[in-house]
Amino acid sequence: TAWCAVQFHSGDANPMYYAEKLYVQDHLLVELTIPNGVTKIQDYAFYGCELLVEAMLPASVKYIGTAAFYDCANLAKVTLPATMNYIGKDAFSGCAKLEEITIPSGLTELEWGVFSRCAKLESVTIPKSMTEIGWSAFKDCAGLKTLILHDGITKIDTDAFAGCTELAEVIFCGTAQQWEEMNIAVGNDALKTETPTYHQWGESEVTQKETCTENGVRSTVCTICEGVKIE
Repeated sequence: TAWCAVQFHSGDANPMYYAEKLYVQDHLLVELTIPNGVTKIQDYAFYGCELLVEAMLPASVKYIGTAAFYDCANLAKVTLPATMNYIGKDAFSGCAKLEEITIPSGLTELEWGVFSRCAKLESVTIPKSMTEIGWSAFKDCAGLKTLILHDGITKIDTDAFAGCTELAEVIFCGTAQQWEEMNIAVGNDALKTETPTYHQWGESEVTQKETCTENGVRSTVCTICEGVKIE
């Protein structure tokens, strides 16, 4: 609890910048469980903690500071509470073994470089609450193959998906017109070369039976955003 509250003014002000590991009560920190009641993880708190492999954050945590887990090269699993409302710049940049991340639904934007250089991320779903993806947010996520976006997104900043050379599937839960009107800045060629799929429809079901006087109705629900298409 106390370590999360320590204020470092830069990454190299944190002793882990040099030691690359942290002992808590004489135990080498490999799996981190933040106690319930902690609301904020300060800037650079676990900067360069190379031996950390897992981090579990309770529902009480609302804020993760700038570069809090920067270059935690072996961090493979992070549990973030859905109610979190801020993740700082470069918070998880360089977490090269991070394989999956559930972006909290309480966020409205992703800051600069927040998940950049996470080379093992294969799939990312941007929640409905999100309106903006910041500069270099997923830059050099070389293993990213699938990106799911909701129609609340209005801006994707410069280089947000630069270097995502394996991106092969973009699913947009909106219309073709919304996609065309979205502000996609330079450096996002991976998005511009892929033709997005609009929604991901499940199997259609009869929602209104045919009668002597009225035609029947079939509907299909998008498995991602739960939007409904009437057939």
